[in-house]
Amino acid sequence: MTRYYPRPSRTGRRIELGRQLHGSAVYPEADAAGSEHALPSDAGQRAQRELSWPRIYLRMIKVFFSYTHTHFPLVVYERFAHAFNLAYGDFRLMAQYMNGGEAERDHPVVYTGPQYAELHKGAAEQECTPETMEVLMAVILTWAARHVHLPFESLDPSIFTHMGTTSLVDAILADPELGFKRTPPAVEARGADAGDAEGVPRRRVKRRQGVACDTCRLRRVRCDLMEQPPGSKACSRCRVKRIVCTDRYIQWKQQRDLQKRPAGGTGDTRTLPVAVASVQLLPELYEFEFDELLAPATLNLSQQELLECGMVREGVCNMLLNRALLLVHKYDLQHMCNAQSAQCLMLLASLLDYARPEMALNAQRASVRHLAALWTHVQIDLTHVADPGGAPECMRLLLASRAQMSAYVRDAIFNVSYLRRPQFAEDWFLLGMREPGAPGDAAERGLLRPLRVSELERYLHEDLSPPSAQVLVFCSTIHLGKLSHRMYRELIEPLAAQSALPTHAEVCRVADVVHALWDDLYIVEHAHQVLAGRARGCLCEMRAVSVVHWAMMLYILLFIVYQAVSRRLRDWYVTSNSQLARGAASDEERTRILDALRMLLEESQERTLCICRVVAHLTRNQLESGLLHRASSLTRQLFRVTQFLARTQPVESAAPRAGGAHERHDDGSPATRVDFLLNPTSAAPSAPSAMPPDPPHALRPEDTKPDANVARARVSIFDPEPCLAMPTTRTLAPFSREAKRDEIDWCIEGLGQVGYAFAGLETEIRRIVDIVQAMS
Repeated sequence: MTRYYPRPSRTGRRIELGRQLHGSAVYPEADAAGSEHALPSDAGQRAQRELSWPRIYLRMIKVFFSYTHTHFPLVVYERFAHAFNLAYGDFRLMAQYMNGGEAERDHPVVYTGPQYAELHKGAAEQECTPETMEVLMAVILTWAARHVHLPFESLDPSIFTHMGTTSLVDAILADPELGFKRTPPAVEARGADAGDAEGVPRRRVKRRQGVACDTCRLRRVRCDLMEQPPGSKACSRCRVKRIVCTDRYIQWKQQRDLQKRPAGGTGDTRTLPVAVASVQLLPELYEFEFDELLAPATLNLSQQELLECGMVREGVCNMLLNRALLLVHKYDLQHMCNAQSAQCLMLLASLLDYARPEMALNAQRASVRHLAALWTHVQIDLTHVADPGGAPECMRLLLASRAQMSAYVRDAIFNVSYLRRPQFAEDWFLLGMREPGAPGDAAERGLLRPLRVSELERYLHEDLSPPSAQVLVFCSTIHLGKLSHRMYRELIEPLAAQSALPTHAEVCRVADVVHALWDDLYIVEHAHQVLAGRARGCLCEMRAVSVVHWAMMLYILLFIVYQAVSRRLRDWYVTSNSQLARGAASDEERTRILDALRMLLEESQERTLCICRVVAHLTRNQLESGLLHRASSLTRQLFRVTQFLARTQPVESAAPRAGGAHERHDDGSPATRVDFLLNPTSAAPSAPSAMPPDPPHALRPEDTKPDANVARARVSIFDPEPCLAMPTTRTLAPFSREAKRDEIDWCIEGLGQVGYAFAGLETEIRRIVDIVQAMS
């Protein structure tokens, strides 16, 4: 009888001891209903919980895959999220899941995602290791810190040291609302009720040990803490006795079990608590919300506030970047050849390209060396791309090799922009078609004919299905990599090796090469717009890549290639002028050669100006959506675009403004928009300017009202309308003074949004403003 009716003195002593050890508390009535976390008095605790490191950790991971991954898809989200959810963020278990082995008996590795997400195995035995997984998480956090909108000035930087270092099991137990989705925990109760309804005697389920709170363990009574609804802070016994319910023993026991579990061992049959096993930390791909809405206060920050936020953010970014670099040297990733080490180094190279170019070059060389060792070549067969039945297979192959595609294109364009030889071979990534009548195994023997850029024109006049057009939209980026290789082979390398005096025939040969290159670049630009319009339905449904981010990346890469051509021709003109001055050529011959070179250089600068104007139109279409707040490393090239626009002299307008820089409207407001753009919260309204005629599908001013910002921010990421609502480089209106002012204004406003994501642009923006004011 003493087992069921303990002595009152003994029970009273232990209750009093529990109050002395853990404290006394009076729980509100709402706590019994499991909704105490929704009380208005807990608003401060809820805000503090939102800024805790587990929530910021998950938020930064989702921000990385929302914005960086959409234009630089090196990591496959489906496989990453699946491993992360099963391993609860543990690096060792994630590496085992990614490599295809069984990490635990409780969670067998069964990947149910799309088939195109599976990466092809190369020469390495494993795709990743726990060390490379730790470096990848550090790089992901570094990228996300440049995009996520957090109050960095009020956050303790020490919280970032906890991210990714331990499993999230303890964090889930401490924060029941953590995670993307929770399933009802009463699974056993439903099974018991079903057994009673069928008349089958209910089988008693043995209760697991080690799930009682500290006070219930002291009193040696049954505890229902793990059976409480999410958000409950106390078990029923502690609530009745008014004792602060603590679970230090539960946390210590779970931490000990995680440390004692052998690596790769399958004998551990420990069952996770229901509160942990029912949590999905990262959403599935079809459930992913890529666009995190921006607060109106963020969109209306003044330039000074933008720069202050950017400087605080830059400190956190540098701290996370230094941590990632330390891990790279600690684990010697430059000599660890697997797919994930190459991904980490390529992401780091893109991060370091603007501030630390030498380190970026070393990281890129190491990543290219790893990828070239893992895959001797990558071939995509587009023979049946025009067939509705063959387009899905082509898209599957293209998405399966998107990491190799991104690395190939980035290596080609950024090396050419510095007038260096690309590290990948030109035929390492091949888009090809099989000749009619070729045997079925021709692709396996490498007998694919490369798809030329000029062949894209015939697809523009055919009635392609949306899936076929979708494949060719993403193939346009690969063609930019091919054109960069051809540019180095036919233009940069011959001019660098030239030692003799230039002749008129040599100038004509270079002119033919440059004109052919410009024609192919325009084909890529025009094909992207036409095919994106035809594949609009498929692009809106695609969740892996954002077409708007992809288009911004494409046009920035086009600008980099055009600028590289102009830079090389300018250097050749300066060198030729010096050589001809010292040579034995006659004055007539010297003048003839220099005139031909000057005409070619001026034409090159004009074409670079045209692509800058197209980028300005694309920036205008994205201003109200807030996408530039999530700027990528390529978006920093927007400053170069604005600088080129500001320094180019416009053609004389038919009706120039007589007021110049001091012109004012009827209401007395200044006509220039520079001050308003640098301080958007001021009362100065934007000046209505004479814009060139809008192309078809152009965004009207009434479509960019502030109250429509939320709706546009949700659809603009996947809807290709901003990419279609702008002219091409050969359909632009004349570069008048009014058009120049408007296009510079769009870019300056975009630079203000980019400045919030990247600090250090204050001096550059001020230089643009000085140029614009001097121009006026």
